[in-house]
Amino acid sequence: MSAFAAPLLQQSIYEHLANASDLTARVSAIYDEPDEAAVPPFIAFGDTRHQPYDTGTTEGATIHFDVLVWSSNMHQMEAKEIMALVDAELHLMNVFVPNYTLVRLVLVSADVTKQQRDANSYARGRMTYKAVMFKDQN
Repeated sequence: MSAFAAPLLQQSIYEHLANASDLTARVSAIYDEPDEAAVPPFIAFGDTRHQPYDTGTTEGATIHFDVLVWSSNMHQMEAKEIMALVDAELHLMNVFVPNYTLVRLVLVSADVTKQQRDANSYARGRMTYKAVMFKDQN
């Protein structure tokens, strides 16, 4: 049986980003799912894909997840600057996930597009990460 680690990974990533002062100084909030009242610029979690990665003796998972960055306007530069701050935090791979060993955390792809939200146009960045994790043996 594989270890479904996606919720613990997301919570750990959220806490790590929320404690990054350079990043939180640039955004209004970090959301799991922003509500209609969310004021850009902000960060939100996007899609998550979980794939079992068990060995003969250890439960593991490969998790692809998206971090979304919404700019406060339709210009891409703000979104790219915030994306660089997010990646600087996650690139260090010093994210602690309870009961798991995070073996690898890498940026797989990143893009910025124009996106309509409420009556306005914004730049929205999407960063897709890949995490490889194994459940700790007790």
